[in-house]
Amino acid sequence: MKHAKLWLCLFLSLFFVTSFAEPVGGIFLPHEQFDDVEFMITTSLLDSAGITYYVFSDRPDTCRGKSGYDIIPFTVTDSVAGLPLDFLIINGGIGSVYLSDDEKLHEIIVRADSEKKLIVASNFAPILL
Repeated sequence: MKHAKLWLCLFLSLFFVTSFAEPVGGIFLPHEQFDDVEFMITTSLLDSAGITYYVFSDRPDTCRGKSGYDIIPFTVTDSVAGLPLDFLIINGGIGSVYLSDDEKLHEIIVRADSEKKLIVASNFAPILL
């Protein structure tokens, strides 16, 4: 399963490099218990492909991964609502379960879906779709 995630990320990186001139996307992190290993692999692949992204969360303070990795998001969900996205990655982890009633995040997901943008939800994150 870990290799499947790696190949998916690699595919996404190659897809965006060949499909868009300068793709810009967002990676959503749950505030607590996100999958930090998956986050590291995803961001590493996006960085190596030169793809621009920003990390956002429901709160502006430090997000704590399930393995202890801490991330300070670039911005919060409220700020992302009006920004253009070529793709949306919702990083999974048990923290996703607690966001099922987050209206701002749902607005971003619905907008990305209605605009036919690529949405990737991993681990527990598909429950938010």
